[in-house]
Amino acid sequence: MRKIGRYEIVEKIGEGGMGTVYKAVLPTLNRTVALKVLSDACAKDEEILQRFLREARVMAGLSDYTHVVQVFDLDEYQGGYFYTMEFIPNSLAHQLGEAPHVEDKTRRVKAPKKRLAVPTAVKIAEHLLKGLKVIHGAGIVHRDISPHNVMLVKDDGGFRAKLADFGIAGTSGSHLTQTGMSGIGKQVYCAPEQWEGLANADPRSDLYSLGILMYRMVAGKLPMGLRIKQASEINPEVGDDLNEWILVATEQEPDDRFADAGAMLAELMKIGAEKTVPSGAKALPGKIASAGRAPKQTKYSLRSETKDVSNSEFRTVFNLDEDRKPKRYVENEYEDLGNGVVVDHATGLMWEKSGSPDRKTYEQAEAYIRDLNRKKFAGFADWRLPTVDELASLLEPEKRSGGLFIDPVFDAKQRWCWTSDKRGSGSARGVSFNSGHVYWYDVGNRYYVRAVRARQSKI
Repeated sequence: MRKIGRYEIVEKIGEGGMGTVYKAVLPTLNRTVALKVLSDACAKDEEILQRFLREARVMAGLSDYTHVVQVFDLDEYQGGYFYTMEFIPNSLAHQLGEAPHVEDKTRRVKAPKKRLAVPTAVKIAEHLLKGLKVIHGAGIVHRDISPHNVMLVKDDGGFRAKLADFGIAGTSGSHLTQTGMSGIGKQVYCAPEQWEGLANADPRSDLYSLGILMYRMVAGKLPMGLRIKQASEINPEVGDDLNEWILVATEQEPDDRFADAGAMLAELMKIGAEKTVPSGAKALPGKIASAGRAPKQTKYSLRSETKDVSNSEFRTVFNLDEDRKPKRYVENEYEDLGNGVVVDHATGLMWEKSGSPDRKTYEQAEAYIRDLNRKKFAGFADWRLPTVDELASLLEPEKRSGGLFIDPVFDAKQRWCWTSDKRGSGSARGVSFNSGHVYWYDVGNRYYVRAVRARQSKI
């Protein structure tokens, strides 16, 4: 039997761009382990070698291995390097019906039409987020989350998911390139910024990959093709909240995703939880005024006429800084009227407390406004899309409870909203309460609507 150091090799169980993984036994302790050997080609690259050694040392010193595969040993053998970790024979790939090697010549992952029950998928994601909190806390970005790197362990009649194979992991802030990337990352799971260069990846890149993984688990396929369906369109058991969770996790811009694994986990735990809302107006802390008071004189006069503004001048026109955030924030004075609307006495504007229940194209957003007026929502028929000036007046300089740059008097679901301001014929401006920025969006994209009206206006 072939030996590597003190370990007897049983069989090869995996191979990637950085090395080969074997099932092995340490005879002195009769312990079965997974043994990962760095490839000769990678060992000659000093950057990859140092990444491999750093990975093993950091992983061996983690504080919690409940949802992370444990590293036992790091050693050198015949001029090469290897480390050992706990051996777990069952991966999520097996449960999804995927073969050990699923990449074709185009490097696109094949997606057998097999999915998991939604509660099972949620449990796996919960475990993985707990694992990510641990490794991110240690300064590690995984960079390769996929079904093959999620191991499932039997645990008290159930199972426990654990993150494994940190083959392209690196410490946060390390200046890594795509050296050694070929054959390791599964393109469809990787965040867009990661494919521009490994150094661009940060913990939010792992959150993107986990969002794609959740889609794969509940939809039974990967989000590929010209017209990508939302998970809830494919699987009716996926509720709106879980569907939205996936959409947030897989936003193209890192700033529009969850802030970190803890925030993503907290939102996942809320899904399906019973929500109780007391009847009538509810007094909220902070800027929320007492119900029923007389209107105050407004302190701010905001533009209500729609503008078409180019990229070269939009920061000047909308009074934004270099980060596309307001140079001046409104000191709001909110009052929740208890009928689905919130008044800001500082601006004299009345807002939908919630907004559209789902994302809409710009054309659908305009139809949503027409429908509000047809129904005379809250007794009014002069609702409209807000201008950038008006919608940006809701932005807070710092994140509030719920992780958004907006006061918690408003529903947190509407993380990105359309405005009436345009950027040419095919684009419109929007505001992200997730990142606190003003953006422009293609009119065919889907974002939320939060309607506004001037409180003093008449029907």
